[in-house]
Parts: sequence; C-alpha cells; structure tokens
Amino acid sequence: MMEQTHQPSAAEPIAPAISSDERAWAAIAHASALITMLFGALTGGALCLVGPIVPLVIWLVFRERSRFVARHALQATVFQALVVVISAAIATLGLVLVVAAWVGAIMLMAAIVGILLIPVALALTLLWGMVSLGLPVAALVYACYGAYEVAEGRDFRYYLVGHWVD
Repeated sequence: MMEQTHQPSAAEPIAPAISSDERAWAAIAHASALITMLFGALTGGALCLVGPIVPLVIWLVFRERSRFVARHALQATVFQALVVVISAAIATLGLVLVVAAWVGAIMLMAAIVGILLIPVALALTLLWGMVSLGLPVAALVYACYGAYEVAEGRDFRYYLVGHWVD
C-alpha cells in the first residue's frame, strides 16, 4: 500500500511551528496601521510617518529571532510607508488640481465661461476628497485583515509588497 501524505487545507494553519507569541507580534506589526491612521487623522497627516516606525522596530527586534515575525513586520513597514507616500502624493496633486480648477472657475466667471467650470471644479473636489479619505481607510482595512490572518496562524502577503520583501 502507498502511504498518503497529509496535504493541509486552506483553513488549516500552514505553520504549526510558529508560536502564539510570534503570531501575536506579526499581527501587531500589521495592525500598527491603526497607529498610522490615528496619528494621521489627529494631526491632519503631519505625524502619519510615525506609524511605519512601529513595524520597523518590531522587524529590528525580531529579524534575528523569528523569520516569521521579521517577514511580516518588514511587509507591514513597506506597505505602510508606501501608503503614506502615495497618500501624500494624491493629497498634494489633488490640492493643486482643485485649487487650479476653482481659481480658473472664479477668474472666468466674469466671462460667463467660469460658471460652466463650477460643476467640473465641484466634481474634482469631491473626487479628490473621496480618494484622499478612501485610500487610508482601505489600507487600514487591508492591514487589519493581514493582522487577523497571521494571528490565526495563516501566512499573509500584501499584494505586490509581499513579493518585494521576500
């Protein structure tokens, strides 16, 4: 008779040798996105750079002690830093476009053409606001999902970022 090897299902933890402490630290690294969001919201974005420091410190502490924790902390650091940079770029570019649209609309109002630009300026303002607020919220939800997955003992990789880190 041939011996069958056990293939783990998707619901089973893939790394049973990973301790609960390691899973907890990996989850904290991902969930530290909450700190990024909190500091960003409370300071109008000025202190959102503090957030990626938490997973970076976890990576520095665990890089020699646990490959599992180090990998997840590094992923969380890169992911959060990218979200901060992309959010800042969107906010800056959006602000320039919104200001230009409103200034153009106001200046051209004298020629009646500006009145036609008001709906465009309004739509651009609303779109910029939704993207500027939606990106950090989406990133937070994704990071919390990663925290949940590693807390449950399953492997997790951020889309694109996880492959850069490995």
